[in-house]
Amino acid sequence: MAPIVLKRFLQSSGGTWVQPSTFEDIYTMLWRFSNVPILTVFFIVVLVLAVFKWIIYDRTSEIQNYTKVVLIWFLFPFLIMFVVSLKYWLHPIPVFMDRYVIFISIAFYFSVSIALNYLLEKVKLKLIFYLFPIAILSFTFQINVDNKRNVNAVVSRIKTEMTSQAKLVICPEFYDLNLAYYLMKNQYYPDNNCFKDSLLRKMELNGIFPLTNKHELSKVHLNHTKKLIYLDAGADFSSLGNDVYDSLETYYRFHKLYEFPEIFKLYVFEKK
Repeated sequence: MAPIVLKRFLQSSGGTWVQPSTFEDIYTMLWRFSNVPILTVFFIVVLVLAVFKWIIYDRTSEIQNYTKVVLIWFLFPFLIMFVVSLKYWLHPIPVFMDRYVIFISIAFYFSVSIALNYLLEKVKLKLIFYLFPIAILSFTFQINVDNKRNVNAVVSRIKTEMTSQAKLVICPEFYDLNLAYYLMKNQYYPDNNCFKDSLLRKMELNGIFPLTNKHELSKVHLNHTKKLIYLDAGADFSSLGNDVYDSLETYYRFHKLYEFPEIFKLYVFEKK
């Protein structure tokens, strides 16, 4: 496990596919927590009004312990992750992304509920303002969100382009299992306990070669390959400096490109 972690760390030390943040990303993140803009604005207004009320009327009073816990849970990681991700730093550390800060969302909802309870006194009014966001969140919630990784479309195009004289290279190399599952379902399960080694042998027999960088192109035997297909699965982000595309251009003539939102690019090369 340690070698894998070290390898991924070294590959991503120069940057990853996660982009540095700007100040507008604070609103964007709260929008993702709130599903829709109208609810985002509502939550922000509630929180701001609660702060103003506390400053004007109750700043000398003691804050409840549960409120302190929730605010620390929400504000501390949210702001820290945002600040270190800002693109204005010389060396930003981009971590301000919904999947990384999702654990904060619960504290955000608790903060809004505490703020509403603090602002409103009448029970019926509280009930209305509690049900309003719950109803909107319920109707706008999406269980199966598109992750923009249309692997089936990619595999379909690969099968169309693959011939007996063609070979397929993949970068980054750790996308091999993902692709093999869809491209070689009938051969995906290993013949022995060495799952990865068994699968890699089957992939090479089918003319499929996962690559980390250009130095591994030697195993593809480019001089004897008339047609080459290159699947770029976000290689420039996750395997910086791989130079696979540039190296292929020296051996082959670029023929066509298929793009699949959001990270896949499928290049087709032919022998010069």
